[in-house]
Amino acid sequence: MEKNHGNMKDEELYELARKRVNRKRSFFSNLTSYIVVCTGLGILNYFTSPEYWWFLWVVFGWGIGIINHGIGLYRFLNYDDTAVEREVEKLKKRGK
Repeated sequence: MEKNHGNMKDEELYELARKRVNRKRSFFSNLTSYIVVCTGLGILNYFTSPEYWWFLWVVFGWGIGIINHGIGLYRFLNYDDTAVEREVEKLKKRGK
């Protein structure tokens, strides 16, 4: 689904693209940290107290945050184009 950015200036498109890249980078950085840390905690848990899998609390809690971050990213990418275009149109109407 391609959005029409014909009325946006190059600077505005660049800024929108920069925001998208930063949000994606933030999400994948968070996801990578989650995988590395949870794996490390799982290994630590296995060798220190294999009778109680306490690291699953971290996996569950942080996992909720990862899911929310992903949903927020998906929603941002889906409707940000129209939100930016609406704001541009409002500013044009006001003459600013």
